[in-house]
This record gives sequence, structure tokens and C-alpha cells, in this order.
Amino acid sequence: MLTVLYQAWPIFIQARVRAGIQRTRRARIGSPRTMMDRSMSASSSKPLSRVIPDIARRLALRFGHHFMPARALNMNFLARENLWNDYYEMAESGIDVQWDRDVWPAIQDFNFTSVLELAPGAGRNTQKLLKIAKRMCLVEYKKYALEICEKRFGDVYNGVPITYIVNNGRDLRSVHNHSITTIYCYDSAVHFDRSVLEDYIHEFSRVMTPGANGFVHHSTLGDKANPDIRRNPHWRSNMTKQLFVQYCKDAKLTVLKQIDIPWYGIVDCATVFTKPI
Repeated sequence: MLTVLYQAWPIFIQARVRAGIQRTRRARIGSPRTMMDRSMSASSSKPLSRVIPDIARRLALRFGHHFMPARALNMNFLARENLWNDYYEMAESGIDVQWDRDVWPAIQDFNFTSVLELAPGAGRNTQKLLKIAKRMCLVEYKKYALEICEKRFGDVYNGVPITYIVNNGRDLRSVHNHSITTIYCYDSAVHFDRSVLEDYIHEFSRVMTPGANGFVHHSTLGDKANPDIRRNPHWRSNMTKQLFVQYCKDAKLTVLKQIDIPWYGIVDCATVFTKPI
């Protein structure tokens, strides 16, 4: 039943959007009475191709936790425009302590010839990595976040060339095979659904050179997590240490160690892995 509802969701949205636009255009005066009508009133002049994704996202966020798969609900929420802007600003001041405590001891022996940072946000970790990398590739699901990074660092920063890639939130298709010596993700994958991380780990294996290393900070909530991450401590997802190890094994990667990371009342994990030579 849930599968049927999920598959019918886009059809329902399109029908509601078209009906809402027609009602709004006929009314011309007066205040819209429903959430859908309010949305249509603000966007009736937009092309339908732009209106439908916007309304779909709003409806999914409002009602999706009742029947949407955790992966779809997770990605819908994380795609919200400017969702993280306030957090980016607040978190900037803590990166020095986090880097010295959690990150640098774990990655100091990595090869930084070609570094891929997944989900860099506004670039507070990127700023650190640019001091040690020879080439940087920033891959981000949120276009507005990548635009912040591009404005902050440009195409070349302190002699380090930077590539910016907006992806689909689940793969690295724009990154060449065997081209990356370091994978890095801190304070971002903690929000990713376990199935999204499984996809990414297989992609890591594809793009990593033999002998390359990875460092990924992730959740440990597992089955205790609510599918709607907004209901979980610090919006953590349903990932676990054990699953990360299993996904690496499936992708022919080797886990070197897992580090507990205390995070304001909970304990996350940073998994360090390598692609065997």
C-alpha cells in the first residue's frame, strides 16, 4: 500500500498544482484559503515546470513522514533552499577545535594530491583542506551552498585549483574513475539516510585511486532514528558503525578505524577507510 501511495505521489501533486493554478487565476480577487492556494497565489506567474517541484517539496515536508520512504523524505528535507545558512555561520567558529581534536589526527598521513570534499556547506572545512591539498573537488547537493564556496574561494585559492560540482545527492558521476586520493566529509553525512551513504560508498570506491584514503563523519543512531530527521537529536540519520563497515566491504574498501566523536549529548562516528592497492 505504501509503495502504491509513493508511486502515485507525483501524479497527485501535478493534479493539485494544475487545479490550484486554475482556481487562483479564476478568483483574481480575495485571499487564498488553503496551503496549496497560498503557494499558487505567490507563483501563478511561474512556468508549471518550476511550480510543481516547489509544491511537491512543500507537500512532502508537510505530510511525507506518514508514508514516504526514509530516503525520499531525507533528500526532500535536505534540499530545502537556504536551510543551513544560519548553521553555517554559527558553526564557522568551532572548526579550529574540531579540526585539531577530531580530524587532523585521523587524516594527517593521507595523500592530499587530489581531495574530494563531499557536502562542504559554506566551506569551513574546505578552508582547512586548501592549506594541504594540491587539487580540490567540491561536490554538493545544495546549489546555494556551493555558490557560497565559489564566491569565497574562486577557481583557484592560494594556488590550489578548485572544481565545483552540483550533484543529485547520491552519486559522483561527474568525477573521473581513479582520480581522487582523499575523500573527506565532516558534519554533513551525519544527516544522510543509510541508503544514500551506501550509494556514495560505492562511488568512493570507483573514484579513489589504489591506496587512497577516506574520512567520513556519520550518524550512529541506526534503528532508533525517526525517518523524519527533524525529530532526531541534531537531525541525525539512521546510519550505524556496523553498516558503514559492511558497505565498505561490499564496495571493496577496507575500514582502518572508527573514531567516536562526542557531539552535544550524542556520539557520532568518523570512519577512516582505504582502497587497497
